[in-house]
Amino acid sequence: MNNFPGISDLIFALIRKYAFILIVLILVIIFGDLFFKIFASIFLLGILLIISVPIFIALKVRRMTRQMEEQFRQAAGGFNYRAQSQQSHSSQGEGNVKVHVGSAQQKKVSSDVGDYVEFEEVDSDKK
Repeated sequence: MNNFPGISDLIFALIRKYAFILIVLILVIIFGDLFFKIFASIFLLGILLIISVPIFIALKVRRMTRQMEEQFRQAAGGFNYRAQSQQSHSSQGEGNVKVHVGSAQQKKVSSDVGDYVEFEEVDSDKK
């Protein structure tokens, strides 16, 4: 009985120092099943998000890519590069080569732009 005031002072000092932890422990003891269910629900929701977000992003990127290709086709006047390349590959037999010769090269700069200076290369070794 003589040590009781010392023990009670120690308990009250611990309660004052670690009040938050003691409150949480008491709540866990009283509502333990509920806390476990909440924790398990949050954990499962996190796992579902980790799995579903990359899949959602991949689907969104694929959809946006298709939309951009469609817009490009419409801007190009309905030209479908994939269909055109498949037709050209299927129409050519293996080993057949076609050479397309373009027209003669024309002057790339119009005549009304700037001055044209002709020059002649001089060999400096001749004296």
